[in-house]
Amino acid sequence: MAAFAGLPMYDFETVRTAHVTWYTCIRREAIRLGLSQSCLPTALETSDGRSMDEVLTFDPTKMILAQTCGLPLISGYRRALQLLGTPVYTAEGCSGTNYSSVIIASASTTGDLPSDFQDQIAAVNSLSASLGHLQRQIPWSCLVHLLNSYPILLLLGSLSGSLLLSAWLGSSASTVQPVTTGSHAQSLVSVRDPDHPACLASIDAVSFALLQEAHGPDFLDGLRVVGFTPAAPALPYVTSATTSPADVEILKQALHAASISQDPTVMAAKQSLKLSKVDVSGAVKFEDYEARIVALRETLIQQSLPIQYTPPPLTTLVVVEEDLNFLQDLAKLVIATARAEPNRQPHQLSLHELSDERSARLVFLAPPAEALAVLLAPESKPRACVGFVGDRPPQHWLAKDDHCTVDACWATDEELVRNLSADTVVAYCSGQRSPGGDWGNLVVFQAPTPHQGIAAFRTHNPPHARATGSVAPRYYQSVRIHALKVCQDQGDDQVRFTPCRTLQVEYPPPSLLDNQTTVDLKPTRRYHYWQEEQKALFEAT
Repeated sequence: MAAFAGLPMYDFETVRTAHVTWYTCIRREAIRLGLSQSCLPTALETSDGRSMDEVLTFDPTKMILAQTCGLPLISGYRRALQLLGTPVYTAEGCSGTNYSSVIIASASTTGDLPSDFQDQIAAVNSLSASLGHLQRQIPWSCLVHLLNSYPILLLLGSLSGSLLLSAWLGSSASTVQPVTTGSHAQSLVSVRDPDHPACLASIDAVSFALLQEAHGPDFLDGLRVVGFTPAAPALPYVTSATTSPADVEILKQALHAASISQDPTVMAAKQSLKLSKVDVSGAVKFEDYEARIVALRETLIQQSLPIQYTPPPLTTLVVVEEDLNFLQDLAKLVIATARAEPNRQPHQLSLHELSDERSARLVFLAPPAEALAVLLAPESKPRACVGFVGDRPPQHWLAKDDHCTVDACWATDEELVRNLSADTVVAYCSGQRSPGGDWGNLVVFQAPTPHQGIAAFRTHNPPHARATGSVAPRYYQSVRIHALKVCQDQGDDQVRFTPCRTLQVEYPPPSLLDNQTTVDLKPTRRYHYWQEEQKALFEAT
């Protein structure tokens, strides 16, 4: 894939030319400062009517310059992006490197206080389709705790349209219901429409200024400005985490040079974009985005409905067919990679993409041919795997330090992979169960049976014990660990999993760990043996 450059956050058709002029100046300055012409594409990626997720569906390692929301910067793409600078906008509601959102209401409404909008409907540019099931499970005020889980949800969700709106609503947020519109412009149309149920919207202050200038004096017909939300750092300019330190410095210098350019066309473009400059001084750091969003989230947690938790009953667990289908996807990836790279070196971690643009990671500990021998074993002599599937808690269950928990989880996983040994594991594959959603793992064992493989894995990998003892209780709501026999199914490179034992673990809400409570906070566990003879084998090990 060629290098990617895009500025999709404010890619309105009326300022498309200004964006091109601005980017062309940045590119010209970067090349002048020594960046290779091949690093920066000639053309700027534009939305062309596509949804934001389509524009931002890219290989982060190929992204040389882009602008993104602060939420993905600290969550889903935290390890994939580097901060270049923070824009300073001239639009009303912006101050220095901060911006806010404009609270817009239907002209038919009265009152300017959050309490005046209790039990009303708010138009939101995007919560992403993934939020549909969450909306039915948790309060609206909790939907905006969009931190460190469901990464693609964070990418599509909106700091300006949802998190800041709820921050303004405060305790009234729990009574307001969202309806998604697809864009800030459409949110305004919805609130203006007397037949649409929404009477409230939160519009990024820069978007609001650009739309108001584009549509003229009639822009606010049927609408009224109620006020502004709390402020947050403006939408940052970023580059890939793989961009070299030297090239990062050149890009920062290029952004500064473009910011102070006296070229009349560039100055006019900046004026059209409501852009004063991009601050590359380092005054705004990654930690500032994180701290502001975490602070907003913690405030909302305090205003949310009380958490009700009863340890779930231990009921007979039925293997989720969806789990096995997901593990089949991982097995297919292992087989395809082993076929394509038969001479691949052990401990070489590679990134992949499953169907539906789900991310995956794969490492072989032994020659790839050994993975094929396990996964495609004859039916008469099946081999062993284990599948791990975990579910994150609802947003209102997260602890205040959830961002630290996410860091600890990824660090533990990386350490676990480093400690894998070819004596116990042939291949280790992780992947997303849904685009941007929870991850799961497939471990292909050396041992011929599942109970032997699990025993060896636990014995020879100390980070696993730490993960199950301290990280998992704060990171997961529930996990399912399937001990599996595996063999070749009918057809080339098709595998069949036969579950032997499933361990189901249900954890209490991590947020309860931060407070004194009389609730028994021990996780509940249930073993289910799918083959009666397996019980004695597992218990013996």
